[in-house]
Amino acid sequence: MNLMESTLGTVKIANRLTHLRAIADQRNHTEIPEPKDVKNDLPQMVLIGNNNDILSAFREQLSNDFNLTSCISDSRFIYWNKLYSAHVIIVSLDVKGLQIAQLIKNNSSTSCIPLIFLTTEDNYLNERKGVKLGAVDIISVPVNFYILKFKVLNILKHLHLSQNEVVDASPLYNVKDDDFICRIRAVIQEHIDDTDLNVKKLSRLLSLSPNYVYRRIKRKTGLTMKRFILIERLKVSAVLLKESDKNVSEVAYMVGFESPGYFSRCFKGYYQCSPKDFKDDESILHYSID
Repeated sequence: MNLMESTLGTVKIANRLTHLRAIADQRNHTEIPEPKDVKNDLPQMVLIGNNNDILSAFREQLSNDFNLTSCISDSRFIYWNKLYSAHVIIVSLDVKGLQIAQLIKNNSSTSCIPLIFLTTEDNYLNERKGVKLGAVDIISVPVNFYILKFKVLNILKHLHLSQNEVVDASPLYNVKDDDFICRIRAVIQEHIDDTDLNVKKLSRLLSLSPNYVYRRIKRKTGLTMKRFILIERLKVSAVLLKESDKNVSEVAYMVGFESPGYFSRCFKGYYQCSPKDFKDDESILHYSID
């Protein structure tokens, strides 16, 4: 065999090994097929781990109470689209799981989602790390699914009640420092004159799923997306009434209302005065949207 043949043979072997590694890597990062009977009224639970037996047990025991999806435990391959819509996330308590949990907590869009660690062994150091990362609970295998179900439901119920108490205390929700809310508001204000602006169109402009946007807004403000957009229109209208020479009808059309009469009713319901009285009130010289 001459040098050329030897070199070609080596290249072929190397290419073949690369191809096999690619196939193996793809298989390693292929997700377990999800159940097709998704029920939109159930909480979304995301399981992160590589133990198929445990994942199957979760599906068998909790599929009637949660919509379950799974992701592999690898910080290089995080399926953020699944995590964004989660109500609760369960992660394996190991080195990879802790890395993923850190990334979840560092992401402003997932940091407030309740995080539960699942452990198969007693590891005090890892449990300490998990608690420091903000885990709401650490559960051991074998899992008592009856207790876990009610723990999670109670956590979600408490979270929902706490948020509603904050929202009810003040109709002018104070979330101006929240990156996600700021992003939503910026897009709404950019398209404020669009009478057809709704959660589907807004989600398309944000390159996010409507489900995710609706849940995040509801979770952070207690408002439906329709109500959130309406309030944003009213806030912008208040600024225009004070800072421009436009009349009430002109402002109504500028912020996306099809009827000045309906605009006036909504404005009065929110600000407890008519838009005309608000504009003419000399005690309010300027108005900020925040």
